[in-house]
Amino acid sequence: HWLKNRLPLEPEWHDLQERAGDALNALTELWNEQKNRVEHYGNEQSLEQAFIQPVLQILGWKLIYQTHLRGRRPDYALFLDDASLESSLQAGRLNPDFWKYPTLLADAKAWHIALDRPTITAQQREYPPEQIEWYLNNSYLDYAILTNGKRWRLIPRVLDPGQPRFDTYFECDLETLLNERAEQANRLPTIWHGFHDFLQFFLFFSPTAFISTVERPSLVERARTGSGHYRVGVGDGLKERVFEALRLCVEGFL
Repeated sequence: HWLKNRLPLEPEWHDLQERAGDALNALTELWNEQKNRVEHYGNEQSLEQAFIQPVLQILGWKLIYQTHLRGRRPDYALFLDDASLESSLQAGRLNPDFWKYPTLLADAKAWHIALDRPTITAQQREYPPEQIEWYLNNSYLDYAILTNGKRWRLIPRVLDPGQPRFDTYFECDLETLLNERAEQANRLPTIWHGFHDFLQFFLFFSPTAFISTVERPSLVERARTGSGHYRVGVGDGLKERVFEALRLCVEGFL
């Protein structure tokens, strides 16, 4: 509800359309080069170098690859700017203070790996949402990206009351978007029929979602707050209707 009704009223929706169009052109060019290769890379490292890292960079992230977190290795630390990246490097990859400076972390799977299906890695059973939850809880970052290249999920560390563990995220099917865009490459980005869906992806998976100002909180926090208020309102309204229906049923029974 918030994405469909409120997001188009936020300033980023209008202010960043040109930048999103430039990103869409770059991603379309990347996709035309890689779409026949991505499912054949096999391991996630090859996919990351050829496709996932370029996507992150096109979106505007500064990144450090192959990080270290309490004996485990999240694939990426993502930074808003070079200064924060430099601060992490100065702290040292093995130093817990390294994680004071990234804005997000990201972890990638191979193209064929389903994000909700456990896989066997190094003789251990690994459930991707559980893995990303561990990374979030131990880095103390507020958000993480989990992707297999085609599906991209933005996952919060802290869940609001009533939100289900492992099932609370914002997901985008980037493969479908880029395939549709490639078929209509003759249209300008902003008049392509799928541009608004892409704009949602751009706004929430790029650094712009996490930049706050004195005037307003970050876009991702506005989205969470607005969605939460709507969810509470729907819940309260539903309870009132249930009680009224129950009253009518009891009266009818009597």
